Amino acid sequence: MFILRFPYREDFFPLPFTGFTFPTIQWLWKSCPISGWVQLLLRWNTFYRGATIIKNHLNTYSDNFGIRALSIENETILKLNPTYAIMPGIRLYLQKGSRYFSGYKEHNSLENFYTSDFDLSNLNTFTAGLGMRISPQKHLFKQNIFNSMVIRYNYMIRSDSLKAHFFSITFQTSKYRNKRSNR
Repeated sequence: MFILRFPYREDFFPLPFTGFTFPTIQWLWKSCPISGWVQLLLRWNTFYRGATIIKNHLNTYSDNFGIRALSIENETILKLNPTYAIMPGIRLYLQKGSRYFSGYKEHNSLENFYTSDFDLSNLNTFTAGLGMRISPQKHLFKQNIFNSMVIRYNYMIRSDSLKAHFFSITFQTSKYRNKRSNR
């Protein structure tokens, strides 16, 4: 595994205008010589004026069963104020199926490997969604701090006619501890 990171350094890149930082780029390469899979991940995050965060992902995958995949993803976080943020997102996934895939009862029984799992076939997936993050700045309880809540809706459509609606709610809390002095 190899990870390469380029954090923003203001002393190396003086900016002629304010409110923009250079993107943080992460490059991740994983491989397994035994099973023959290779994965390359590129993340490019950009922060603009403290109110907009743009997260871009490019991910590729390949293995010795013939599956080749590419996914491109973008999530933009728009801070309306310190408490509320809107998060639209979009994802495109393209996959070339395994050479061992065939439909049900279409295989030759003399083949060494075969599958009828449609998740291993040629397919394309498009996902789009919208989320909202609520981060109140006040304590809700005496001992716990409520950090944030994310409400998210996504719609997915796949080339094999699969369609899905996703709805999720995520809560984040942290334990608040009173510091007592040792006497």
